[in-house]
Amino acid sequence: MTVVDLEVASIGVGGGVVGWLAHWAWVRSRSRGGRQAARPTDFTARGPPPAAPEPAPGAPSAPLAPPAGSSLTLGAGIARAILLHLLAQGPSAPEEVARLSFTQAGIAEALGIRQGNASRVLGRLVAAGALRVDRGHVSGVDYRRKVYRLTALGESIARELRRRSP
Repeated sequence: MTVVDLEVASIGVGGGVVGWLAHWAWVRSRSRGGRQAARPTDFTARGPPPAAPEPAPGAPSAPLAPPAGSSLTLGAGIARAILLHLLAQGPSAPEEVARLSFTQAGIAEALGIRQGNASRVLGRLVAAGALRVDRGHVSGVDYRRKVYRLTALGESIARELRRRSP
C-alpha cells in the first residue's frame, strides 16, 4: 500500500466513526423525544414544579447543568470519553507491561461506568479502527489481559476531540 492509500483508508475509517457517532446520537435523541412526549404534564395533583432558587446578589453563578443527553450513559459520550482517556494515558509500546488504565476494568473505573458498557463501546472502536487490542501483561495482575491502545487514526480523532472540548 502506498501512503496515499493509507491516508484514504484512514479518512474513510475516521468518517465511519464520526458517522456512527452522529447516527447513534440522532437515533437516541429521537427515541428520547418520544418518551418525553408521553409523560403526563398534568400538575393539578402535585402542583407546579418547584422554581430554581435565585442566586444571592454578587455571588458567583452556579455552573450550568450539562445539556440533556450529554452524560456518559450515551454510547457516543462513552466513545468520546474512552478516546480522551487513552490519549491522556500517553503512548505505550505493545511489548511494555501495561498499566491497569489500559484495560476494560481500568477504563470503566476511571470513567465511572459499568464494564459491560465499556466493553461494547471498546469493541465498536476496535472495529472502526480507532483502537487496537492486544493480550499483554498488566502491572499488578497475575494473568494477561486485553490491553487497548490508540491507533494513529484514534489518536488523531482524540486530539481533535480534545481540541474542540470547552
